[in-house]
Amino acid sequence: MDETAAAAALDACLSRAESSLASRAGTDRAAAQLGQAELLLQTLEACSLSRGSAALERRRRRLRAAQEALRSRQGCDPGRAERAEAPPAATRDAGVGALDARQALLGGSARLQATGARLESASREAHEAEATGHGVLAALAAQREQLLRVSATRGEADEELSEAEKALRRMRHWSRRLLGLS
Repeated sequence: MDETAAAAALDACLSRAESSLASRAGTDRAAAQLGQAELLLQTLEACSLSRGSAALERRRRRLRAAQEALRSRQGCDPGRAERAEAPPAATRDAGVGALDARQALLGGSARLQATGARLESASREAHEAEATGHGVLAALAAQREQLLRVSATRGEADEELSEAEKALRRMRHWSRRLLGLS
C-alpha cells in the first residue's frame, strides 16, 4: 500500500469512526473503526518518507481525539467498565487478529514496495533498451544510405570503365590500321 492510498484509507476510516461517535451509534463499531484506523496510521508511518510531516501529525491528533471521545463515551455507558476490565476471549482473539492483520499489512506493504521497485527498474531498463535500439536503427539507416551511394558511384565507375575500354579498343584498331599491322 503506498503512502497516498494509506492516507486516504486512514482518513475514510477516521471519518466513519467520528460519524459513529457523533450519531451515538454503538461504541463497539466506533472502537473497531478506531482500531482499524490505528493500524492504518502505523502502516502510513511505515511507508511514509516524512515521519514528522504536518499531515501525518494532524492524523495522529485526529485519531487521539476520537479515541478520547470513545473513552469518555464508554465511561458513560453502564456496565461498560465491567466489560472493559475482563475482556472476553473473543476480544483478546481480536487483538491477536489485529496484530496478525497489522503484520500482514506491513508484509504486504513491503512486498508491494519491492515489486514497485522491480517494476521501476524493469521500466528503466526497457527505456534504455529502446533508446539503444533507436540508436542502432539510426546507425543502420546511415550505413544503408552510405552503401546506396557507394553502389551508385560504383555503377558510374563501371560505365566510365566500359567507355574507356571501348575507346582503347578503337584506338588499338586505328593504330594497327595506320601502322599496317592488321
